[in-house]
Amino acid sequence: MVTRNKILAGLGILLAAWAIYTFFPTRTRQVKRQFSALSEWVSKEGPESNLALLNEATKADEFFAPQCTWEARKYDLSGTVTPQEVARYYFAARARFNKLTLKFYDLEIRFPERLTARVKATARITGTLTDGDSVSETHEVKCTLHKIHGKWLFGQVTVVEVLER
Repeated sequence: MVTRNKILAGLGILLAAWAIYTFFPTRTRQVKRQFSALSEWVSKEGPESNLALLNEATKADEFFAPQCTWEARKYDLSGTVTPQEVARYYFAARARFNKLTLKFYDLEIRFPERLTARVKATARITGTLTDGDSVSETHEVKCTLHKIHGKWLFGQVTVVEVLER
């Protein structure tokens, strides 16, 4: 009887630890989850209808702040955009791909303020264009995320110019 109670107590402690870990994530895990969710949102496995593409594009406000500053000189992108403008870029860019994958690696996350996260990461984009050409690019990105209404949203995205050897 005593052994059974100890086993049940141990299982209860493990269950409580799992629940705390899952339902009360740290700020770092919340930010990592947002990057993971962004990767899933951008990625595309095959052809999709324009209606499905439009539906996905409307989810931009789940990732980007009402005013998000972008800077990617290599692609002539700079300025402040709204989630609606991001959705238009998303729709136009994604329509050019049959397959697309975005992955983030080596996330360095700092919290200069309670509701602000600064992240430096490596972004890898691979895919196949509708004409059959392959795309494979790796960039260093610096992002600032703000916690707005309980969700970490991208407020600034900068593609860092890296010197090629």
